Amino acid sequence: MNPSEASSKSGTNTTTLIPPTTWQTMSGMREATRRTTFAYLVADAAAEHKSRLGLR
Repeated sequence: MNPSEASSKSGTNTTTLIPPTTWQTMSGMREATRRTTFAYLVADAAAEHKSRLGLR
């Protein structure tokens, strides 16, 4: 499958099939999940870094 074919399939078709409100909700939830996951990763890395330095 060539790139242009893939982009045309995923881009226009899905957007037209799904109602705008549902689409916005889904993307909003995905964004929120990504942000919280990132926050957890940062906090986890910071805690690990502190324990390595012996600051606990």
